[in-house]
Amino acid sequence: MFTPRKKKYTVGKWFVGLTGAFLMVLLLGFGQPGMSGEQISVSIESSSIYADSYISDGRMTLRVSGPNDFFDELKSDAGSIYWNFAGAVDGGYRYDVFVKVPGVSEGDEGQLYREHGDFMVLDGHIQQPAEEEEGEDLGALETKSSCIARLAGGLIDWLVPSAHAADLTASGSGGGNVIFDDTDNTGSIDWIVDGSLTEFRIVDDVDDSSSGNNTTVFQILHSLNNENSFIIDALGDISLADGSVFIDRSANRLGIGTTTPAQEIHIVSSSPEIRLDGSTIWDIEAGDDLRFNLTDDGSGSTFNDFLTLENDESATYIKGVGIFEGNPEARLHVSSPGNDGTAKLLVKEENSTQANRFLFELDNYGSPLFKFTDSSRLNSFQFSLLDYGFVISRLDTGGAEFLIQNNGRIIMGPGGDHNFDLGTTGNLTIAGTLNEGSSRTIKENIVTADTHEILDKVCELPVMTWNYKKDIPDIRHLSPMAEDFYASFTLGEDNKHLSPKDMAGVALVAIKGLNEKLSEKDGHVATLEEKIKTLEEKIDRLESERATRLSSLEEKLRMLEASRNLALR
Repeated sequence: MFTPRKKKYTVGKWFVGLTGAFLMVLLLGFGQPGMSGEQISVSIESSSIYADSYISDGRMTLRVSGPNDFFDELKSDAGSIYWNFAGAVDGGYRYDVFVKVPGVSEGDEGQLYREHGDFMVLDGHIQQPAEEEEGEDLGALETKSSCIARLAGGLIDWLVPSAHAADLTASGSGGGNVIFDDTDNTGSIDWIVDGSLTEFRIVDDVDDSSSGNNTTVFQILHSLNNENSFIIDALGDISLADGSVFIDRSANRLGIGTTTPAQEIHIVSSSPEIRLDGSTIWDIEAGDDLRFNLTDDGSGSTFNDFLTLENDESATYIKGVGIFEGNPEARLHVSSPGNDGTAKLLVKEENSTQANRFLFELDNYGSPLFKFTDSSRLNSFQFSLLDYGFVISRLDTGGAEFLIQNNGRIIMGPGGDHNFDLGTTGNLTIAGTLNEGSSRTIKENIVTADTHEILDKVCELPVMTWNYKKDIPDIRHLSPMAEDFYASFTLGEDNKHLSPKDMAGVALVAIKGLNEKLSEKDGHVATLEEKIKTLEEKIDRLESERATRLSSLEEKLRMLEASRNLALR
């Protein structure tokens, strides 16, 4: 428990008051820090302040504070700063000009030059600064922000080793302390500044120091051997534990393990880690690899290697990025958490304007390949862009199952067989039969064809031999023209194409019509044949009757002739 040592410094109210006033003057910045301001000139005009430095290699900072929490700061490496007054309210203002010259060797903290003063703004114009006379209360015109700025500046001046304004020694057994005591409140100590070999503290004594009821509001523990536990320099840079934590105020950067942060947050360690703790907890680890682990997703689940960036052995490039994969086997390796079957890669463009866009592209100086594999069946298909075309092949067949040649020819078949070959002129060659869908179950509007009408149209349809313009003249074909066929039968998609199914159907109906006509003619022939047979039978009968009558007449004639001969005798 911290107990202040009061006896050595309690020498009367006047001494305590004098000591407190002296320390307040020191802390409020009335002491001149570092070297004198003769190296800095400040010119105040009605609407501007111009600060100039005669130091060639220093960094200049100008701070202006005033009413209504007004604060402005400008920095320059050029040796001069021009501050233009614009729109500030009336009241009391304070300016501080610092020029920091860096050290020339290790351990040399350099030099700090400072010039400061006050000025008034009345009716929107800067008033020339007046000499401070006894009884003048310029501070009454200052607001809380200007007082804080004065206190901060004084505290910086006191802490910076190169800016000693005065020496104040408080000594005692085991350390010394300085007490700020409000004597109107008997028995209470307000503030205690305590220092010893191992620590420095500023303590707010809430009650009485003898009760030990006090609160440390600022403390530096000097447990590191000959190292600086806490430093704030004149430019506002903060160093803790001899640079273990460093804040570069001018560049707005934080360094952990480095005093020269190159980024807004810069951590130097053999295996640095960062935890982001919100509705979920993320751990970021950087060693040989960079890993993002989802430690808690809100349900208590842990997902290690949520995202992994793996270096190659020489750490000169990223070997692979793993999503739920701690040892990526490729530049991008996507797995699922706990192998739960949710691994998926989706590229989705949600722009509402309809347009053709490249969402997947493979570009290689050579043949690009990609592969589909069914690990459960050890079955793989490879997609390749080769010199002669695009190929899809099963890896264990020794040939391309599907090929689109560069000239547009398409070939399909197992192991490179040409079971299907669509040539560049449109000629299709297949190694088997062509089976077209023709089941009654897939048809509608079924109407019986008029065989005689179809036969008559077939008889009138011109049929010619010809060759395609893309083929050589020796390759001849026989068929009607598509225009004539469509005009006669109105079958197919249009009058530019012929369907084998329609051609076969017309031929079948025409054959049926021809058969019907032949059947009709056969009937007529049979009738005629029957009539001929009847006539032939009549003729035979008449011939027989004629022969009988002739024979009878001949017999009668012989008898008459005999009678006539007898009569003549």
